[in-house]
Amino acid sequence: EGPYVAPTTLHALCYTATNATHFTSDETFVTHAACTITDTKGRLPLHILAQNKSLSHLLPLDHSKKHKDTKDTDGNTTKNQLSSILHFVLTELLPPNPSAMIQPDHSHQIPFQHGLEQWMEDIYNDTLVKKNASSSSCNEDEYTKLQSAVTNSFTRSKAAVISAGKLFTLNHTTHHHHHH
Repeated sequence: EGPYVAPTTLHALCYTATNATHFTSDETFVTHAACTITDTKGRLPLHILAQNKSLSHLLPLDHSKKHKDTKDTDGNTTKNQLSSILHFVLTELLPPNPSAMIQPDHSHQIPFQHGLEQWMEDIYNDTLVKKNASSSSCNEDEYTKLQSAVTNSFTRSKAAVISAGKLFTLNHTTHHHHHH
């Protein structure tokens, strides 16, 4: 695993950004084409952004830290940063490629999937494991059963989201030939 080789400037930005100001500055370079280009692992800029460890603390999905509205070194609050990033995703990354939200990479992960799975696992561990630890009968089977139930329901809902998304993208691309 050498250093990350970004196929576009946009991938590089999503990979190296350490705070939201990187997405609001003038040098943010977003071309429509870049939003549809994948790297060697089949990841779009959106996948890379979703996997950016430096930004993960901004996402409310990070269940491990209690979500405080903290300020960064530049005095931007977490909420402001999060909204800048969401703005970037919604105005720059998604319009050229709406199906990016549901495009699986080579390991069959859609953007943000890893974070969601992590989040589910954290909550699951927090609530159930603690509850079971306090009772003397910690049931391993129950644990496994629940874990597979979580995984299955996630897989099912993911499939539903993907098919709905495909339909949505199809409708939007067929009806809107003219660009405003």
